Parts: sequence; C-alpha cells; structure tokens
Amino acid sequence: MRSRSLLLFLLLLVMGGPALAENATVWYEQGVSLLNQSEYGAASRAFETATLLEPENTWIWLELGKSLRLQNRQADAYEAFTKATETDPANTWAWIFRGTSLQDRGLVSRAIGMYSHAIRTDPENAWAYYHQGTAWMVLSRYPEAKEAFTRSVSLDPANPWGWFNLGMTHRAYGNYTGYQDCLRTATAIDPGIPAKVGLGTLF
Repeated sequence: MRSRSLLLFLLLLVMGGPALAENATVWYEQGVSLLNQSEYGAASRAFETATLLEPENTWIWLELGKSLRLQNRQADAYEAFTKATETDPANTWAWIFRGTSLQDRGLVSRAIGMYSHAIRTDPENAWAYYHQGTAWMVLSRYPEAKEAFTRSVSLDPANPWGWFNLGMTHRAYGNYTGYQDCLRTATAIDPGIPAKVGLGTLF
C-alpha cells in the first residue's frame, strides 16, 4: 500500500507538470494522503513544497510539523509548528502541537506556556486543557493537573483518557473513591482502558 501511494505521488508529478508544480493545494492534499498512508517522509516533502508555494498558509505548516514529528524530527517539527502560529496566531492546534513537541523533548515548563496560548485562543478546546493537564502531571503539580483535566472532561466527556488522568490526580491525593469513579467512567467509554494502561482488571 505504501509503495502504491508513493507511485501515485510520482505519477501525479509527472502527469501534472507545471500545473501541479505551481499548485500548493494539490501538494497539500497529496501530503495529507501520504500522511494517512504513513508515508511520513514523502508527506513532509509534499508539505515542504506547498509551503514554498504558499508560505502564509498556517494549515500547511501545521501538517508539515505533524509529518516531521512522526519521523521523530522534533526540532524541525517545532520550527514548523512555530511557523504555523506566526502565520496565524489564532491557530489553536498549532499552539497545542508546539506544546507537545516541547513536551516530547522534556521541555515541560515551556510546553505549559504553549498550552496556555492555545487556551487563550480557544477556551473551549478540550484537548488544550488535556495536554496542559498531562504536563502538570509530569511536574507533579496535581492541583493544576486536576483543574485542567476537570475542565477537559467537562468540554469533552467522551474522552476516556481525560477521565483516566483525572482519576490519577485523585489517586495522587489519596482519594481512592474519586479515582475509582473516574476509572469506571473511563472504562465505560473504552473497555480497553485497563489493558492499555497495564492495570489488568480494574475492579
């Protein structure tokens, strides 16, 4: 499947000629297609071409960053996510991904700042609070983590990981009733949660 998608990419380039070479949208859409096929290197090359043709398009920079992050090119990914926020400071997801890129490299305090930017651009984005909560957890800042996860599940009650992590903040306080309640909710949404976190059966 991967080789077929790459072959299609090359055929489009040959057949499209100058029209394809000058069309940022075509390169962007091809990059998305390659990304969905897990052809991360080819996807990043397509997105890079698109940024040259349309450097002010925040969404191209965002997708380029995603493709680079999936290749574990974290510094390059962060640079692309930064370009996404520079071209559109209101791009909430670009701020979130700037944060995750920093957090992946252990730069947790800086990541929290990025998540805070994301929340300011969209106070209703559950994932901004969720990722901020995970960063607070890494720093053992449980009151802040609890507040972030509580806000996250209030905005997106169908996210089992929000409930699971909220439960972990309760456990950190020794509140095992709250912990079990949250884990029950998480498991009701996704029965596979116990196995995914290595807990076996929860109750």
